[in-house]
Amino acid sequence: MVIDSTGIKVYGESEWLVFKHGGEVKRRVWHKLHIGVSKEGLIVSRVMTNHITDDRKCLEPLIEQANQEKIAEVLADGGYDGNNT
Repeated sequence: MVIDSTGIKVYGESEWLVFKHGGEVKRRVWHKLHIGVSKEGLIVSRVMTNHITDDRKCLEPLIEQANQEKIAEVLADGGYDGNNT
């Protein structure tokens, strides 16, 4: 199973107006989509978090959600590595 995440940003109307007409930009917030992919290339788990959630907190839920009897190996980037994993 391969696990990774990416940031997702959707612009609201106010941000578009600031971009188009100038002005002060408010603090931007985004979401993170964490996904688990099987060796067959199918998405078998997903977790959506805010941008400040530590990736390590999502590792166990992603593995549990995959609902596979046996996962031989998990590959993930360094954001998922740490003392708790």
